[in-house]
Amino acid sequence: MHLARALSIVVAVGAILTAAARSAGAETIKLKDGQEISGTLVDEGEEGVAVILPRSAIAAVNGQPFQNPPAPAFTAVDVKGAKHSVPDSKSRVTLLKFWASWCPYCRSDIPLMKEVFERYRDRGLQVLAVSVMERNPEQLKALLQQEQLPYPVIPTVGDGVSAEQAAIASLYQYQGVPAYFVIDADGIIVKRFSGALSKRKADLEAVLTPLLASTKSKR
Repeated sequence: MHLARALSIVVAVGAILTAAARSAGAETIKLKDGQEISGTLVDEGEEGVAVILPRSAIAAVNGQPFQNPPAPAFTAVDVKGAKHSVPDSKSRVTLLKFWASWCPYCRSDIPLMKEVFERYRDRGLQVLAVSVMERNPEQLKALLQQEQLPYPVIPTVGDGVSAEQAAIASLYQYQGVPAYFVIDADGIIVKRFSGALSKRKADLEAVLTPLLASTKSKR
């Protein structure tokens, strides 16, 4: 990484961390003026450092309020022929999952996704599982028959899939599967998760619970 000559902090907001950054985890960084920030040290040199800060830690950039990005909009047809949209036409919160049937980490999350869907579906949550990078559509079909997933599964490979639907994955910035996006009722991405969530249930619910409560109060 090329580092600027002047000491600087490079904020890569909302980016997916490199493997090194993920292993390092968040650190408390104290500045010379005494201020402390929590972030992930990505790289450092003699004249500068690069730090990734969580989106939630930033209030403004160049004096302008910092806002989460809108979720790229799409409408797609699931394996049962039903249409679904992001943002949701019914003003629900959306948990959008990108996964593949051949991915063991994706499959390990299936019990949690079933639990989350059943627990929150009546509280205003839409769960959409977008199947990507499928090497064999028949393998996906067999897994769906075996697991009997209660939430919609949207294919991006196979017969009958439109070019627009096949391109859904390219609309979202993620690296590897599984990848998750929590989208509020206004169509704003409020949280991203990279990797399996089966051991991070509390982290997911910490985002969903207040978001669903806030959405309900607005109805």
